[in-house]
Amino acid sequence: MKIMVSQAGQDKKMTVVALEGRIDALAADEVLATLRKAVNKGSHHLVINMAHATFISSSGLRVLLSIAKLIHQVGGTLLLANLSPRVRKVFIVSDLEDLFTFHDNVEQALASHGMARDESA
Repeated sequence: MKIMVSQAGQDKKMTVVALEGRIDALAADEVLATLRKAVNKGSHHLVINMAHATFISSSGLRVLLSIAKLIHQVGGTLLLANLSPRVRKVFIVSDLEDLFTFHDNVEQALASHGMARDESA
């Protein structure tokens, strides 16, 4: 699992977290720690870029649900972007699709929040 964190938007108020590889039991703790750290440092608006996420297990779903709850408590937003059909299907089959906001790409997610990607990030 590879995790990359960057700030987006001209005012850097959105945090983009790119997940690459399998989001499973082996990666869950690392992903959760990274996302919690971002929120605890004040990043209350997250875009999870899953363009290179090849798989998500129930452990990965649990991480996203936990972060969604934390983000909700601080009045933030959690947006998921670039899900492959295979990964998106896991949300559908798990009946979790209505709990998350999905976007085709990061730029669309940022635009939905009134922000544009700052290419200098």
